[in-house]
Amino acid sequence: MRSTFNAIVRKWLAISYFPPRSGILARTFFVSALDKHPSREIFVITMSHLRATRVLIALTFSITAFAQHRVDPHFTHYRVYCVVPLVGTGTAADPVRPDYVPLPADPSTASIGKPKQATGIIAFYQEVSDDGKWALAEIVALDRASLQPILSDTRPGVWAGEKGVVSRAQVQAVFNKYKRQGINLNTFGVAVQ
Repeated sequence: MRSTFNAIVRKWLAISYFPPRSGILARTFFVSALDKHPSREIFVITMSHLRATRVLIALTFSITAFAQHRVDPHFTHYRVYCVVPLVGTGTAADPVRPDYVPLPADPSTASIGKPKQATGIIAFYQEVSDDGKWALAEIVALDRASLQPILSDTRPGVWAGEKGVVSRAQVQAVFNKYKRQGINLNTFGVAVQ
């Protein structure tokens, strides 16, 4: 049986397609290994085995690329924590909202299939201060330029800080001045998909 195996390996080596230089060395190695150790089985790796191995490695790495986690929706887009005055009369046409937040779109004028706005404020979350004059808010925009007026507002009592730039302790300290019970920043904010 072993001599049959050796004969098959010798025949395979005679017809195999090795690159010109490495083929001579590989043939010599396998033939000399068979001559020195005729009782020992030698496992020969063919090119198809190498291709299959490369394909398996490539598939392994491509599968891990699809396994990446999505970003938490509370951390997408540009966000600002702010203390701004409340504006609006409280009617359906002019609801009470934080300053800088645009009026909601009128559903009767919105057209179906119209693309969404590419810039501007897209969402906000607010809590009203204890005295009812200030909005403690998180305002979300698609671009930083839309938040620049809030960040550069110097009116007394108005405060703004970019999420990720100011620390949670700073935000908590500012918000606690306006809300005696305090605000839990873990639940404060809006998730935007």
